[in-house]
Amino acid sequence: MHQALLAEHALAQTDPQQWRAQLQRVLQSEQRASHLIDQLLALALADETRDTLVLQPLALDALVRDFVLRHMAQADSLGIDLGASGLDEPTWAWGQAALIEGVLGNLLDNACKWASGRVVVWARPQGSQAGRGLLAIAVDDDGPGLPPEQREAALKRGERLD
Repeated sequence: MHQALLAEHALAQTDPQQWRAQLQRVLQSEQRASHLIDQLLALALADETRDTLVLQPLALDALVRDFVLRHMAQADSLGIDLGASGLDEPTWAWGQAALIEGVLGNLLDNACKWASGRVVVWARPQGSQAGRGLLAIAVDDDGPGLPPEQREAALKRGERLD
């Protein structure tokens, strides 16, 4: 509804600069709505699959590489230099691609929102446990970071910070 009002306002204008400004507002509104829907779908999928989660072998290096490539244009449009690290060696793990990509998508959106200009998605082995290698996947940015007193709250489901 909000986007329709913005579009109607733009159509009532005669100045192309006003059209452009309204189109920017429509785009921003659509991006916010799309991001919220993606987050809600990811939460619903996580809740739905909690008891019935079927893990599959995943090539995490390929999954992360494809994820980064799919998001390059979005990052570029925001003036963000998006890169990847730690993807030189084939890395396999048991998981569910949609859930991993959902988490990475939320992390990337936040990183792009706060970054000064650079975001890196990386995957690295993190030691071993009983002969099984552990792998960490992360999204790092050059933004200001969270103050220490807000870090615990940021890990709570549904928590929104300023």
